[in-house]
Amino acid sequence: MCTLAIVVAIAGIPARAVLAREAEGSAEEAAEEAADQEAAAAAVVEFAQIVEGDALDPNPVEALYRPIVKVELSFAKRSCDLTEEQLQTAINECKTALTEFAKKQGNVNQRNGMVLFAGGVQQQSTPPREKLEQELQTKIVSTLTVEQSKAYQKELEQRVEFRRDAIVGALLRGLDSKLSLSERQSEDIREGMIEHWSDNWAPELEMVDNYGQHYFPQIPSKAITPYLDASQKRVWNGLQKVNFSSGMAIHQQGNVIDDIDLGE
Repeated sequence: MCTLAIVVAIAGIPARAVLAREAEGSAEEAAEEAADQEAAAAAVVEFAQIVEGDALDPNPVEALYRPIVKVELSFAKRSCDLTEEQLQTAINECKTALTEFAKKQGNVNQRNGMVLFAGGVQQQSTPPREKLEQELQTKIVSTLTVEQSKAYQKELEQRVEFRRDAIVGALLRGLDSKLSLSERQSEDIREGMIEHWSDNWAPELEMVDNYGQHYFPQIPSKAITPYLDASQKRVWNGLQKVNFSSGMAIHQQGNVIDDIDLGE
């Protein structure tokens, strides 16, 4: 059911878009639109196959998000020099949190699946992955000493900044390819995106490769347009802006730090 929701959510868009453009007599633009949407649909189908593979697990939602637990525990282990006793306590607490999260998320997935957000469609206020990370971090903090907690919080803040800067850098490269930005414009737009940063428009780091060629996220205009000339504004206004959201954990074909034994 989730896979069907994925395909319908994506495949429904090109049909409407192509028909609208053909009605206007723009067959060439319609073909380009269809090609763009086919590329997006292919990526979605690939993810759907991964989800279906996880369905072989008796707890498929837990299987999908289990890498997040390993990453967060490994991060804490390296950041705070956890003792074996602390690590085992954190593992037990985080496994419990994952089970509770999976039950809630399973109900949400039945309603929403994976969605391509565009136009007036609203994205969840907090992505599922981020919700789980927050819950895991709370569990981990409960196992730490005061000094360890300070070190952990500092590392978390630096990780957030790193992720944000990596996403901004990737988006800037895509913007430059379309708008031929000057060095000053690039710096101003970089600062603009950071100033107006919000999870409501910023893509997940794992999804950022979907942007820059055919699509851009719904970056606030005030972060970009004040620094563009008239010609660049026309180009920017004509670019297709959507928010891809998988709500997923870590891509199962990626490389995940795996130095934590959850006793699976």
